[in-house]
Amino acid sequence: MKKFYLTLILLASFTIQSKSQNLLTEDFLYQPVDSLENSGNWFRSGLNTEYNIKVASPGLVYPGNSGYGKGNSALIANAGNGDIVYHHFSKAVTSDAVYLSFLFRSDSLPTTLTQGTCISFNPNTGATFHNTSLYIKRLSENTFDLGIRKSEPIVYNNAVYQIGKTYLVVLKYTFLQGVDNDISSIYVFENEVPKSEPAQPHASSAQGEDHPGQASVVLN
Repeated sequence: MKKFYLTLILLASFTIQSKSQNLLTEDFLYQPVDSLENSGNWFRSGLNTEYNIKVASPGLVYPGNSGYGKGNSALIANAGNGDIVYHHFSKAVTSDAVYLSFLFRSDSLPTTLTQGTCISFNPNTGATFHNTSLYIKRLSENTFDLGIRKSEPIVYNNAVYQIGKTYLVVLKYTFLQGVDNDISSIYVFENEVPKSEPAQPHASSAQGEDHPGQASVVLN
């Protein structure tokens, strides 16, 4: 069984600036429960399957950032096609860029599951169009790579990450003038919290349909 533990906090930028605004902070301050659905403002989209996204204890801890580790975590056990849950932002983002930062840990990588996704944005159009998705690719029993998908293809970082280790991951969607040229990016950090945005993301993609705005985070 492949498990991903996540804690989430949505930010408008890496640093606090005058135009930045926190749109969602989620520390999973709920008791451990079999399903995240209807906890806080998390709601299910689509079928109610036998594979729930759970609230598990404890939360994840990352060095150098006291803002995390306050609550529990979301547990996604990839035993089969499971529930999809979403949380709306306080308002949709329609310009500049939106960032989603979260703690991530994978605990096992079975040979039967070589690639998959667990978290993404969804736009403000009312349609289901998961984008800027985090993808995980199994490299070995103990290692994996992380990548980003705007639409197609998936672009990987070509790095090696370890199971059982907590990483700080940031997904970014950048709105640009023009048609179908917005950029989905990923940053992955192992032992620090950056004070400013790195000059280059670890992977990015502009291929695929643009979205007029981003309105929610989806766990899948």
